[in-house]
This record gives sequence, structure tokens and C-alpha cells, in this order.
Amino acid sequence: MGADGRVCTKKDLRGVLDEQTTIPRDCTELNLYKGNIGPDGATAIAEALIEAEAGNVTIAKVFLGYNSMRDKGAIAIAEALKVTSALTTLNLRDNMIGDIGAAAIADAIEGNAALTTLNLGNNLIQDTGAGALAQALKGNTVVTTLLLELGNRHNIKDRSITDSITTSLAENKDPTRVRVPKLKNEQSHIQEEKKKYYEAETVVEKTVVEETVAEKTLEDWMKMGVPEDMAKLMMEASKKKDIEKQSQETLEKEL
Repeated sequence: MGADGRVCTKKDLRGVLDEQTTIPRDCTELNLYKGNIGPDGATAIAEALIEAEAGNVTIAKVFLGYNSMRDKGAIAIAEALKVTSALTTLNLRDNMIGDIGAAAIADAIEGNAALTTLNLGNNLIQDTGAGALAQALKGNTVVTTLLLELGNRHNIKDRSITDSITTSLAENKDPTRVRVPKLKNEQSHIQEEKKKYYEAETVVEKTVVEETVAEKTLEDWMKMGVPEDMAKLMMEASKKKDIEKQSQETLEKEL
């Protein structure tokens, strides 16, 4: 914490969470550890961080562990990461963040030139989300610490992904190593679309909500904080799985 700043807690940020005030100008760190703010609270904090950046309020560290923000909250925080220029430490551990949230964070850190420490430990990230993070780190030269321990480690089956992350972090820590961020060309755009489709399939496979995925409308997904293009892909993946299931049932009957 800087000499002229202070750590702001949930008590200091009640107005921010209610979307009535902005982050106090003397705050340099936000600590909402176990604040029970959920996805909506995380979204409010994200919007406040964007406003703080526009108002030249320097926030260097944000601790949001144990807040059940899920993918919706992570997507909002990712939007803030795209514009913050002073945030060096972000802790999102134990937030039930899955592959979609991880992919959103990955997209944000690829172009972020300030963040050095990111804690995503004990979430619900699997190969798809971890792969997105690994790919993002190949174009990022400043992140030196990325924590994916505990729950995620059990979900990430492809060891080449964690090896890639380890390599990128080691390269970023090496002062003699110069890496130029990669430009997103047409080919990488195609790969991005493929990644989004696989993410959508993962959500369809892993969603644990009361209604079935097939019953959700485009509007339902968007209300959950899922971007429109991702929502459409999720619905397409759902239809595909329904067709596969029907085909399998028909085959079993014939046998």
C-alpha cells in the first residue's frame, strides 16, 4: 500500500456495492475477502474500477476471494482488467469461476501491461479455461505469478497446459528475456472462435441449474452475464447434444 493510500474494506465500499457512490479517492487497495458479494457485487466493483481508472484513482491491489462471484462476476472483472493501468495484484480465489470466466480473464490479461500477480486458485477451471490462460500468457510479458492450485489442479487433466503456463511465467521473471506480444491475425481469430465453441460445449455439459440448458433462452443466458455471441454458441452446442442423445436413444432401441 502506498504512503498516501489506504486499504478499503466492505464497510468503506457499501455505497459502491449499492451502485450509489464511487471508490474513495484515497483507496489504493480493495479488500472484500469473504465479503459475500456474489456476482452482482463483483459487477458493481468492476464498474467502479472502470470509473476509478477514468477518474485517475489509482487502485493497485484487489482482493475478492471467497465471494461466489461465478462466471458472471469474473466476466465483469475481466472488463475492468482491460482498462486498468495500475492494478498489479488481483485475487479471485474460491469464487466458483469456471472455464467461461477464466477465458474472459485470459482475454483481458493478454493486453494488460500492469498486472503481475493473479490468483485463481480453488475455482472450477478445467482444461478449456486453463488453456485460454496459457495462450494468453504467450502474449503477456508482465504476469509473473498465476496461482491455479487446489480444486483447479484436479480438474486440469492436460499437463501440457500447466507446463506452458509455468514456462511463460518463468520467461516473464527472466529480465534477460525479451518477448514481444503477439498480434491477433486472421488465423488467431479463427482459433478464438473455435475456443468459444468448445467453451460453450463445456458449459452445456457442466451446467448445474434447475432448468435444463435446452430450456434456457438467449435472454436467460444474457441475464446471467454471458455475452450474446457466447450465449448463441451455447444454445447451438445444446442442440447438438440433444441431437446426439436422440440418435443414441434411437440406436439403443433398434438394438
